[in-house]
Amino acid sequence: MQFPGASERVQMQEVVRGLINWLVSGLIEGTIETAAGARDLEGVRENESRLARFSPSTAREAPN
Repeated sequence: MQFPGASERVQMQEVVRGLINWLVSGLIEGTIETAAGARDLEGVRENESRLARFSPSTAREAPN
């Protein structure tokens, strides 16, 4: 519906591009939220869990 005159291939490329954009944005947002307290390398090392992660909304909706 977004690309009515586009070929099937172009439509698929746009869907994939949108999915990648959504996942990468969710990863960036989640990592920023998680790593907010880590100000230096020592802060990263002291963290008990991984800092890089999806935002909660992306993690809920992402396909497994």
